[in-house]
Amino acid sequence: MKSAGLHLISSTTVVHEEMGSSHFSLFTRLPAELRYLIWRFAIPGPRVISIKPAVRNTHGFIIASEVKTAKFKAVTSVPAMLHAAHESRTVALKYYDIAFEEHPKIPTMFFSYDQDYLHLNIYSFVPLFSGTIMSEELSLHKVRNIMMCPVYRTSYSVLDAKLSRVFKSLKRLIIPHTHSYGDVRRVRTEHAGKHYFKELRKDHGVAIPGVDVEYKTIMIMSWGILVGD
Repeated sequence: MKSAGLHLISSTTVVHEEMGSSHFSLFTRLPAELRYLIWRFAIPGPRVISIKPAVRNTHGFIIASEVKTAKFKAVTSVPAMLHAAHESRTVALKYYDIAFEEHPKIPTMFFSYDQDYLHLNIYSFVPLFSGTIMSEELSLHKVRNIMMCPVYRTSYSVLDAKLSRVFKSLKRLIIPHTHSYGDVRRVRTEHAGKHYFKELRKDHGVAIPGVDVEYKTIMIMSWGILVGD
């Protein structure tokens, strides 16, 4: 499993007996149904998994000519419940699947299709989602949530065509604001975007369900944050 941290697991503090401990030692004695509910409520909320080129130079960025052949990394973490205990893992596996096993560039990872977001940059779209291998990677067809940074002034139709070709089950899309606070075009542009994606569209005669669009600032998106603006 190749992954790095976004939702970081809290550090563990060792508490000596003489210092006292808040450890609940009777957990295993609780009824199985109650333990299941506790583990269920411990399932983390949505994660943002950023797919980025694995930069090897000292500049911290990748030039356009290298994108096509670049290797990619996933900036995320394995949900703690998957390795906390056998019982917690059993519960967590009801909500997380092993995804992207057949993709040559996206690392294999545990992924919740219902709530997790893939965070992508349009510059990486072609090297990630081109070629015949895409027809074999069925995990992509199950992804429902995308956070996408398109090129400034990319039309909704172009963005829609790219996304609908790869993500057949897309339901929620987060894209950046194109105008600053106070700009009168901001509200009008966002209303138009939400209206465009919410409408039933067609791709080669096939109906495409509407998508809920949310706008966030570039800074918020670069941090991989789902709340706030």
